Amino acid sequence: MKALMLIAALGLMAPNSFAGKADDIVEACGGKISKKEASRKIKDVYMRCVKGTKVQIKSCEVDCKNETEGAKIGG
Repeated sequence: MKALMLIAALGLMAPNSFAGKADDIVEACGGKISKKEASRKIKDVYMRCVKGTKVQIKSCEVDCKNETEGAKIGG
């Protein structure tokens, strides 16, 4: 029962972990991309890039927001 409650709680919190990040990406692109496209690129901008580089999203480049120095997560 406790495990089921934990899974339910994590499921409710997960969507909020990216709240506002898509808006930040749209703003960084000057509104050239949709919020839906930005939502698809959150992991690329915040996790899968190397700090100090740029992430290409359609016709704009966004600064990598990865806080982990020199690490690349995912592939």
